[in-house]
Amino acid sequence: MGKGVGNMPRYREVCMAANRRYLDALAVAPDPGKLKEQIQSIGRRARTETRSHRALNPASKDQVNLLAAVIRGEHSLQGFRNANIREQLNEPTTDDLEHHRQSHRTGRLLKLLHAHRLIAKIPRTHRWRVTTHGHTVMSAILMVHHQQYHKPNTQIT
Repeated sequence: MGKGVGNMPRYREVCMAANRRYLDALAVAPDPGKLKEQIQSIGRRARTETRSHRALNPASKDQVNLLAAVIRGEHSLQGFRNANIREQLNEPTTDDLEHHRQSHRTGRLLKLLHAHRLIAKIPRTHRWRVTTHGHTVMSAILMVHHQQYHKPNTQIT
């Protein structure tokens, strides 16, 4: 998009859409009854037109790390790419074969989240965004995980 005055209406549209996505990400206030049903729905297999995808395990540390990497606030405006998530989930490597393995694994994980309707592809880009359903479910899972597994150490006397 050019920097001319004639593009101002388009700049306005893009900025308003980015602001709307950012505010939607901040305004996630889940309904507890509905939330339980949504969390249970990702615990079941997801079916797409071409295949069936495995269930997600909201108690698994690897799955929680994936959800935390995807829902990070820095991805709210422009979305995220495979490389962004791969860097957050894996140790840096200089080995090309390992780099490709990590990239392919991350791609499969993103497809799994897409099958469960937690993320959606941004058209004509290599980027993904978190859906409204995804914000609700992933926020709840991360909140419950944090409450259950990150309690302060208590001493029994």
